[in-house]
Parts: sequence; C-alpha cells; structure tokens
Amino acid sequence: MRWRRLSLSALLSGAIGRDVWNVGRQYQYLSGLSEDLDQRGTAVETAKPVGYYGLPGLSGPYYYPNSHFVESASYARLREVAVSWDLGPIGSLGAWNLCVTARNLATFASYHGFDPEVPYWGETGLNGVDAFAYPQMRTVGASLSVRF
Repeated sequence: MRWRRLSLSALLSGAIGRDVWNVGRQYQYLSGLSEDLDQRGTAVETAKPVGYYGLPGLSGPYYYPNSHFVESASYARLREVAVSWDLGPIGSLGAWNLCVTARNLATFASYHGFDPEVPYWGETGLNGVDAFAYPQMRTVGASLSVRF
C-alpha cells in the first residue's frame, strides 16, 4: 500500500491441517509440572490419582508419541511488516529512503507449545516434532538508502 511518500507492506503466512508432536508438553507430564495435573479445588470424589495420567509409549530416556501429545499446529503468522518513507533529496543530493522492518510480530494459534512452526528435528529425520526448539525471534531492523 502506498500513500504519497509513505509505503507499507505486510506478509501473512501460515499452515492449516498440520499436526505436531509436543515433546515439551509430554515432558511436563512426566515431571509432574503440567497444570493439567493440578488437582487443587477438585472434590475428593472426582480427583484423579497420579497414575491416571500414565504415559504409554515411554521407554528409556526417549519419549514416543502418543495421541495425547500430538496436537493441531495450524497457525497464521504476521511474518513481516515494512514501513518505508521516501525522504527525497537531502541537501539537494540524491533520493533518500528510510525503511523500518519488523519480523515475526504475532502468531495466531491454539497450539500449547512455544511455536507451531517447528523445524526439522536433528539426525532422526522427524518433521513436526516440537522438542524444546526456540521459537523464531521477533526482530526489528532499519535501513537508509540513497540513489544518486
């Protein structure tokens, strides 16, 4: 979009119908740290014992996916917004332009992990595994350019 000497552009991206194995959430269950396991305020008749939340598919130091921890990772992300201003000539020299760009501003998802857009996971070759990867950083940058 352009108005006089100011221009604005935005990029929205996403995925629909994607499933991700949320290893971080599974680890919270194993260590008893998940808020899903909290029984405070629950009547004695309806409280669940710790064994109720047993995790099938656990073997050794590795976790294996089960349907409870594979969740929908459909999302929409405001990937980039750029605002540019044509300054015109400064001191009768050139045509100057100032641009500010922000990336990964917002993610819209019902996913429980850090980031529904998880990368390829190491040597195992698994795709769609959220195994404690950091989410994409939110960054802001600026540029000043001139044409002579």
